Amino acid sequence: PCGKTGFRPQPLGYSSSFTPCAGALRRFNSLGTRDAMADTAMGPAPLERQESVPMEIMNKCAYGEPSTKTIMVMGAVAAVLASITVYCIVSWARRSARAKFKAMIKSVFEEVDHDHGGTVDSDELYTAVLLVYLQVNKAIRVIGAVKPPKRHSVDEVLAQYAKDNKSGKELNQDQFEDVMKILSKDVAGRVTVTCGIMVGCPMLGGILVNMALAKFGRPSAARPCGSLLFTLLEPQFPTIVSLVLMLVLLPLLLDALDSYLENRQSKLGAMKELVRADSTPKATAAESSVRKEADKLAQAVETAAEEVKPVAEAAPKKKKGFSPFKGFGKKKEA
Repeated sequence: PCGKTGFRPQPLGYSSSFTPCAGALRRFNSLGTRDAMADTAMGPAPLERQESVPMEIMNKCAYGEPSTKTIMVMGAVAAVLASITVYCIVSWARRSARAKFKAMIKSVFEEVDHDHGGTVDSDELYTAVLLVYLQVNKAIRVIGAVKPPKRHSVDEVLAQYAKDNKSGKELNQDQFEDVMKILSKDVAGRVTVTCGIMVGCPMLGGILVNMALAKFGRPSAARPCGSLLFTLLEPQFPTIVSLVLMLVLLPLLLDALDSYLENRQSKLGAMKELVRADSTPKATAAESSVRKEADKLAQAVETAAEEVKPVAEAAPKKKKGFSPFKGFGKKKEA
């Protein structure tokens, strides 16, 4: 009725309790109320009746005693299978690493043995150490991750090995493998730590980005270009920070750690040399005093021996015994 041409608009300020539009609205509301009352009288739909099952019954079905036992058994089986899998992987990795290490040692020995004599000296040994560490760094794809030892450290290890095993200055292939095991004993731990830090760099980068955004917020200045650029680069922030941590900060941190350990080792070596130098004169003085006492004692023994020697060399005299015929012959002759 509002859209008919016979409707006459009322002047401003005129109020009436009924208008054609208001009547239509009242009829619509009454129809909606009747529909709602009819739905309520009919009861809930079948799907709603299924959803109205008490949560206690569902919990009993899901977390009852049989279900709990099943979950515990499945968890125990999964834990055992995971342990067996990890053990097999670790064992395979160890065997593979040992085989690769032996093959690498053999190839390095053949490369540094220029005269093909079957032995290597100290110079060739240090060259082999550098080659081994270079191949290790190449294997883990991080240049500078494992720093080779100094020349004096290699010479000390070689001297100690020669002293313990009574070998010469030159090493055959088996002795070379033993020395390389001693020199490379810290490589596995260093590689493990480096790879662990590398794996943790992406997570650390994401955490740092989230902390920075939560503290400083997103830039609101320099609109619209600044906001658009930030919106485009925001998803890449964790990747950028992770790459910076992995390729810039991690090598610097490892180099600083190596420098600190080398300085500490050099200081400890200097302290050992100082203690050895301080203890050497004392030992010499003690030895000299003992030698002096021994010389004096030996001289006294020699003097006593010289005094006793004439007495010992003198012939023993015959003792005069009593005889009743002593002097009888002499008187008769007279």
